[in-house]
Amino acid sequence: MIVISVIMILTFSESIATIEQPTVWKLQAPWWLITEKTSPEGFREFRKILGKSLGNNGSLLGGYSGHFLVERVEKHLKSIRRSNTIFLILPEVKEFEALKELREKYPELFPISSEEFKRFSKFPPLVYLTYDIETEKMRGVIIADKANSSLAEILGKKGLPLNTFLRYEKGQLKEIKEK
Repeated sequence: MIVISVIMILTFSESIATIEQPTVWKLQAPWWLITEKTSPEGFREFRKILGKSLGNNGSLLGGYSGHFLVERVEKHLKSIRRSNTIFLILPEVKEFEALKELREKYPELFPISSEEFKRFSKFPPLVYLTYDIETEKMRGVIIADKANSSLAEILGKKGLPLNTFLRYEKGQLKEIKEK
Protein backbone atom coordinates (compact mmCIF):
# COMPACT_ATOMS: atom_id res chain seq x y z
CA MET A 1 0.00 0.00 0.00
CA ILE A 2 2.81 2.43 0.86
CA VAL A 3 4.72 1.64 -2.35
CA ILE A 4 1.66 2.43 -4.49
CA SER A 5 1.26 5.83 -2.79
CA VAL A 6 4.88 6.74 -3.45
CA ILE A 7 4.58 5.80 -7.13
CA MET A 8 1.41 7.88 -7.47
CA ILE A 9 3.11 10.89 -5.84
CA LEU A 10 6.14 10.58 -8.13
CA THR A 11 3.93 10.31 -11.21
CA PHE A 12 1.86 13.32 -10.10
CA SER A 13 5.05 15.37 -9.41
CA GLU A 14 6.43 14.58 -12.87
CA SER A 15 3.15 15.71 -14.46
CA ILE A 16 3.30 19.04 -12.64
CA ALA A 17 6.90 19.65 -13.77
CA THR A 18 5.88 18.99 -17.37
CA ILE A 19 2.99 21.46 -17.15
CA GLU A 20 5.21 24.24 -15.72
CA GLN A 21 7.71 24.11 -18.61
CA PRO A 22 6.49 26.51 -21.32
CA THR A 23 7.28 25.81 -24.97
CA VAL A 24 7.08 29.46 -26.07
CA TRP A 25 8.39 32.53 -24.26
CA LYS A 26 8.02 36.24 -24.86
CA LEU A 27 10.94 38.23 -23.53
CA GLN A 28 9.89 40.65 -20.83
CA ALA A 29 11.38 42.95 -18.23
CA PRO A 30 13.51 42.79 -16.21
CA TRP A 31 16.28 41.62 -18.52
CA TRP A 32 20.06 41.61 -18.87
CA LEU A 33 22.06 41.68 -22.10
CA ILE A 34 25.55 40.29 -21.47
CA THR A 35 28.38 40.61 -23.98
CA GLU A 36 32.08 39.92 -23.83
CA LYS A 37 35.09 42.16 -24.28
CA THR A 38 34.54 42.01 -28.04
CA SER A 39 30.86 42.50 -28.80
CA PRO A 40 29.01 41.94 -32.06
CA GLU A 41 28.70 45.00 -34.26
CA GLY A 42 25.56 47.01 -33.52
CA PHE A 43 24.95 45.66 -30.02
CA ARG A 44 24.26 49.14 -28.57
CA GLU A 45 21.48 49.77 -31.12
CA PHE A 46 20.23 46.22 -30.47
CA ARG A 47 19.99 46.99 -26.73
CA LYS A 48 18.28 50.34 -27.41
CA ILE A 49 15.59 48.74 -29.58
CA LEU A 50 15.12 45.88 -27.13
CA GLY A 51 14.72 48.47 -24.38
CA LYS A 52 12.05 50.35 -26.33
CA SER A 53 10.11 47.13 -26.93
CA LEU A 54 10.33 46.05 -23.29
CA GLY A 55 10.01 49.39 -21.55
CA ASN A 56 13.73 50.07 -20.94
CA ASN A 57 13.79 47.99 -17.76
CA GLY A 58 16.99 46.25 -18.80
CA SER A 59 20.68 46.22 -18.04
CA LEU A 60 23.85 45.77 -20.05
CA LEU A 61 27.02 44.05 -18.92
CA GLY A 62 29.88 44.06 -21.39
CA GLY A 63 33.53 44.79 -22.04
CA TYR A 64 34.94 41.94 -19.94
CA SER A 65 36.12 38.39 -20.58
CA GLY A 66 37.32 35.41 -18.59
CA HIS A 67 37.66 35.89 -14.85
CA PHE A 68 36.84 39.61 -15.10
CA LEU A 69 33.46 38.79 -16.66
CA VAL A 70 32.77 36.27 -13.87
CA GLU A 71 33.57 38.94 -11.27
CA ARG A 72 31.20 41.42 -12.92
CA VAL A 73 28.43 38.82 -13.18
CA GLU A 74 28.92 37.94 -9.50
CA LYS A 75 28.62 41.60 -8.57
CA HIS A 76 25.14 41.64 -10.16
CA LEU A 77 24.30 37.95 -9.70
CA LYS A 78 21.17 38.44 -7.60
CA SER A 79 19.67 40.79 -10.20
CA ILE A 80 20.79 38.61 -13.13
CA ARG A 81 19.18 35.51 -11.62
CA ARG A 82 15.90 37.40 -11.10
CA SER A 83 15.93 38.63 -14.71
CA ASN A 84 15.64 37.19 -18.19
CA THR A 85 19.15 37.01 -19.66
CA ILE A 86 20.60 36.97 -23.15
CA PHE A 87 24.28 36.41 -23.91
CA LEU A 88 25.27 38.11 -27.16
CA ILE A 89 28.51 36.60 -28.46
CA LEU A 90 30.55 36.38 -31.64
CA PRO A 91 30.55 33.08 -33.58
CA GLU A 92 34.19 32.34 -32.78
CA VAL A 93 35.48 29.45 -30.67
CA LYS A 94 37.91 31.73 -28.81
CA GLU A 95 35.01 33.99 -27.78
CA PHE A 96 33.00 31.01 -26.56
CA GLU A 97 35.99 29.59 -24.69
CA ALA A 98 36.47 32.97 -22.97
CA LEU A 99 33.12 32.21 -21.29
CA LYS A 100 34.35 28.83 -19.98
CA GLU A 101 34.82 29.92 -16.38
CA LEU A 102 31.40 31.56 -16.30
CA ARG A 103 29.73 28.53 -17.93
CA GLU A 104 31.34 26.16 -15.43
CA LYS A 105 30.55 28.27 -12.37
CA TYR A 106 26.98 29.27 -13.37
CA PRO A 107 25.75 26.72 -15.95
CA GLU A 108 22.13 27.71 -15.29
CA LEU A 109 22.82 31.14 -16.85
CA PHE A 110 24.32 29.92 -20.12
CA PRO A 111 22.00 27.58 -22.02
CA ILE A 112 24.26 25.84 -24.57
CA SER A 113 27.18 23.46 -24.28
CA SER A 114 30.54 23.55 -26.06
CA GLU A 115 29.37 20.76 -28.36
CA GLU A 116 26.21 22.66 -29.31
CA PHE A 117 28.23 25.82 -29.93
CA LYS A 118 30.60 24.00 -32.26
CA ARG A 119 27.70 22.34 -34.07
CA PHE A 120 25.48 25.40 -34.50
CA SER A 121 27.83 28.43 -34.55
CA LYS A 122 28.23 27.96 -38.31
CA PHE A 123 24.65 29.27 -38.67
CA PRO A 124 24.95 32.87 -37.41
CA PRO A 125 22.96 34.71 -36.46
CA LEU A 126 21.75 31.95 -34.16
CA VAL A 127 19.23 32.32 -31.35
CA TYR A 128 18.66 29.76 -28.61
CA LEU A 129 16.31 30.33 -25.68
CA THR A 130 15.47 28.09 -22.77
CA TYR A 131 13.41 28.36 -19.59
CA ASP A 132 14.93 28.15 -16.10
CA ILE A 133 12.22 26.37 -14.09
CA GLU A 134 13.81 27.29 -10.75
CA THR A 135 13.74 31.05 -11.37
CA GLU A 136 10.92 31.08 -13.94
CA LYS A 137 13.09 33.19 -16.25
CA MET A 138 14.29 32.86 -19.82
CA ARG A 139 17.98 32.20 -20.50
CA GLY A 140 19.22 32.83 -24.01
CA VAL A 141 22.22 33.13 -26.25
CA ILE A 142 22.55 34.92 -29.56
CA ILE A 143 25.60 34.06 -31.65
CA ALA A 144 26.19 36.71 -34.29
CA ASP A 145 28.78 38.87 -36.03
CA LYS A 146 26.25 41.69 -36.10
CA ALA A 147 23.41 42.39 -33.69
CA ASN A 148 20.56 43.10 -36.06
CA SER A 149 18.01 45.71 -34.93
CA SER A 150 15.08 43.87 -36.53
CA LEU A 151 16.05 40.77 -34.51
CA ALA A 152 15.80 42.91 -31.37
CA GLU A 153 12.28 43.93 -32.44
CA ILE A 154 11.28 40.28 -32.88
CA LEU A 155 12.69 39.35 -29.47
CA GLY A 156 10.79 42.20 -27.84
CA LYS A 157 7.43 41.58 -29.50
CA LYS A 158 6.92 37.90 -30.28
CA GLY A 159 6.67 34.71 -28.30
CA LEU A 160 9.51 32.47 -29.43
CA PRO A 161 9.96 28.70 -29.20
CA LEU A 162 12.14 27.44 -26.37
CA ASN A 163 14.83 24.75 -26.62
CA THR A 164 15.01 25.20 -30.39
CA PHE A 165 18.00 26.43 -32.37
CA LEU A 166 16.82 29.28 -34.59
CA ARG A 167 18.58 31.11 -37.39
CA TYR A 168 17.73 34.72 -38.11
CA GLU A 169 17.39 35.17 -41.83
CA LYS A 170 15.64 37.82 -43.94
CA GLY A 171 13.74 39.24 -40.99
CA GLN A 172 12.51 35.88 -39.69
CA LEU A 173 13.60 33.23 -37.22
CA LYS A 174 13.66 29.73 -38.70
CA GLU A 175 14.36 26.45 -36.95
CA ILE A 176 17.69 24.86 -37.81
CA LYS A 177 17.15 21.24 -38.76
CA GLU A 178 20.21 19.06 -38.82
CA LYS A 179 20.59 16.55 -41.61
